[in-house]
Amino acid sequence: MPFSEPIASSFKSDQFKRIDTPALPVMAVREALVNAFCHRDYSDVATDLSIAIFDDRVELWNSGELPQKITIEDLKHTHKSVQRNKLIANAFYVRGLIEKWGTGTNRMINLCRQDNIPDPEFVESCGGLEVVFKFKEPLGGAVVQHKEIEKSDLMQRQKEVLQVLNERGALGVSEIMKYLSGSINIRTLQRDLTFLKKREFIDSKGHGRNVLWKLITTNHDKSRQITTNHDSQNS
Repeated sequence: MPFSEPIASSFKSDQFKRIDTPALPVMAVREALVNAFCHRDYSDVATDLSIAIFDDRVELWNSGELPQKITIEDLKHTHKSVQRNKLIANAFYVRGLIEKWGTGTNRMINLCRQDNIPDPEFVESCGGLEVVFKFKEPLGGAVVQHKEIEKSDLMQRQKEVLQVLNERGALGVSEIMKYLSGSINIRTLQRDLTFLKKREFIDSKGHGRNVLWKLITTNHDKSRQITTNHDSQNS
């Protein structure tokens, strides 16, 4: 499905033409897409560029972690450009889609500030880099609850992932897939793991393909029990 950014429309009393205002600065989103294509780890054939739209944000994830010389904090300031795919990056540069090496993330930040929306967030997860753009206001007037999501609101496959980690301990992505009852592709599983980590149900350790995922245990575990189909049948 092609990416379609949410649009707010309005009319002025003195003109007939409708005014369309994107919820996010288009050039900032374009910059994130260009960066994703230029810095993608194309040796990872099991994943693709992932774009997810939520009520309060847009997330773009792409395989390929930051080079060792670059940190998340460096992305927020002027930094050196370490090109993973020089031929692809040069093609974008010749087409005028890249103005200067090492300035893409700075442009995203500046464009968001010009539109008075939060700075984009840069997060390393599941062996890739994620860019998160937050809307000025939730779509459709929805109220976003900034609290831990209850397990009852999770999808069944996400509950099963938690059940596997609860029973087996820390596991890699390929190991988790072996213990899941239903068929699931690696990209969907990685997105579920990232989702569960953001909601503080699980945590990860390690980098790249050596990442291990583990369940976060708290004093509230009794009130955060995982309900699976098997458990429901035996209750």
